[in-house]
Amino acid sequence: MAQPPLSQQIRKLEHEIGSLLFRRLTRGVELTDAGRVLYEDARRIVDHVEQAKTRAQSAARGQTGHIRVGFASSVVSIREQCRGVDRGLTGGTHRRGHHPPNVARVGTRESRGTVR
Repeated sequence: MAQPPLSQQIRKLEHEIGSLLFRRLTRGVELTDAGRVLYEDARRIVDHVEQAKTRAQSAARGQTGHIRVGFASSVVSIREQCRGVDRGLTGGTHRRGHHPPNVARVGTRESRGTVR
């Protein structure tokens, strides 16, 4: 009798890895150490793929990107006006000795990225 397709795929993967992934018991199976490592890595890969998909969808909707905002250094308190927003203030000299305006970097905390 032929093995079911899933069992065939597992056997092929075990052959490719060179190690058993499951211990076959009379009442089921359990992961071997190699199987546990493969499972943990595969789970992380699937999570990363889901995150990449979500980020790509956000980008397609225009919900990600960078914005640079110039402001005068006399701006009183950006913090009070931007609650719930990650802020970073930068300044410095430009490549050719020119002094660019100060730049505020803002991004929502939910986005996990800084919008510049």
